Amino acid sequence: MKREEILTAIFEDMRMMHRLHASPHSSEKKELKGMPTRSQMGIMMILSQGEVKTVKELAETFCMSSSAATQLVEGLVQAKLMARKEDKEDRRKLNLTLTALGKKKLEEAKKERFAGLKKLFEPLDDQELMQLKKLQSKIIANLQ
Repeated sequence: MKREEILTAIFEDMRMMHRLHASPHSSEKKELKGMPTRSQMGIMMILSQGEVKTVKELAETFCMSSSAATQLVEGLVQAKLMARKEDKEDRRKLNLTLTALGKKKLEEAKKERFAGLKKLFEPLDDQELMQLKKLQSKIIANLQ
């Protein structure tokens, strides 16, 4: 098998794993009912890192339009998972922060998603998992 064919096969396998893992029939979906969406989780994770962000900055970070970011943020604000706060230096600017409830939901969602991830890797033994980890580290090092 040529390198191009191998890479194509890996890509197709990754797509299939994602599709099967993210399907509406997966047990993870049932467990995450009432949890933020993946996109909202991404925003919450960025905010949880202690960086106060505006909607415009979030849109740039996620390569989306400001209106799309606004819709995601609005859902989080309505669910009381995020708050908009006036900037002390520039009153026209609204900074976004996670609420205490938002931090709690984020931790719950991380735990649920990790449980789903553990199921995904059940077919691999510990040695295979270590091999996968080494390969991932090699790819990450090359990207840095």
